[in-house]
Amino acid sequence: DLNLWYGDFKALKDISLDVGEREITALIGPSGCGKSTFLKTLNRMNDLVPGVRIEGDVRLRGQDIFAREMQLTELRRRVGMVFQKANPFPMSIYDNITYGPKLHGVRNKAELDELVEKMTVYCQNYCQYFAVDDLKYLRKGGRLPAAVAVAGGMLGIKPLITIQDGKVAMAGKARGLPGAYVALFKKVEEMGGINPAFPALAGYTVSPREVTPIQTYLRDNLQQEDLLVRQIGCVIGTHAGPGAFGIAFFDKALTLDL
Repeated sequence: DLNLWYGDFKALKDISLDVGEREITALIGPSGCGKSTFLKTLNRMNDLVPGVRIEGDVRLRGQDIFAREMQLTELRRRVGMVFQKANPFPMSIYDNITYGPKLHGVRNKAELDELVEKMTVYCQNYCQYFAVDDLKYLRKGGRLPAAVAVAGGMLGIKPLITIQDGKVAMAGKARGLPGAYVALFKKVEEMGGINPAFPALAGYTVSPREVTPIQTYLRDNLQQEDLLVRQIGCVIGTHAGPGAFGIAFFDKALTLDL
């Protein structure tokens, strides 16, 4: 049985389950019920959180991950995770960015400084906008009140979401799917278009047909031919649900002179 406390608060209570190799397991529950806390336990990310106490064990191929001989770096290479929002280590931005390169042997401070400078500039000029087809998923994730989701669904409202400062933010809304595409294109225009020196990505959750209008618009209006098209998960900072689609790109303010 796995139990976890944040100080006096018990966040995980008597968790016991087996997950087989290559199995897909979904953890479903309301916001704040402990899903992320449990996931962070699987590669000991909770070790970095002050005041955490854990009882029980977690075994990976029969090996107790809490054993003293367990190498954390090796564990985290084998058990990785992607969170629904930015989840940095409790250290400086500089140390978060350089953590990976340092693990792989990069020690030259000038090289690390240059990497941090580039990443900072890239982040400042990176844009992503996605349209949500069904409001019920934003409601289930606690992003919308139930009444707003129902009314918006009846009116065919399609919100646009983006990520600002590591958090999900509303970037606009439109009526119907055609309106959602138009709103998406306007966002691209507001940012001054797409920087052709860097790759751009059109993402879809269910069918590649969802991004066909994006491909057509970029080809005919911005002469953008080499657009990457990829299927993405339904979690885009929040659970956006099937039918979500959008675009990620660097704006034209970004240059290679770094």
